[in-house]
Amino acid sequence: MNEIHAHLTSSAAEAARVTRGVTPEQLAGPSGCTDWTVRELANHLVLYTAHGLEHRALRTQLPDDLVARDFTADADWPEQYAAQLDRALAAWA
Repeated sequence: MNEIHAHLTSSAAEAARVTRGVTPEQLAGPSGCTDWTVRELANHLVLYTAHGLEHRALRTQLPDDLVARDFTADADWPEQYAAQLDRALAAWA
């Protein structure tokens, strides 16, 4: 498990770094995923790599309010995402 946790930690740090580079102007633009905006892709990333990871560790369902939430609506969403990644990693520790 320690090796997996080390990989999760490294991946989480990189994901947080990448999201900090997304500007508000880019959110409405197209992403590398067909038919998804950067906002839609970012919300998917936040939901499943941070909240989903924590809920899997705790063996709980993702609440409907999280599934429907626009995480990028908050100006500091990259920092909130990084903090949620930390909580998810702690749940797996």
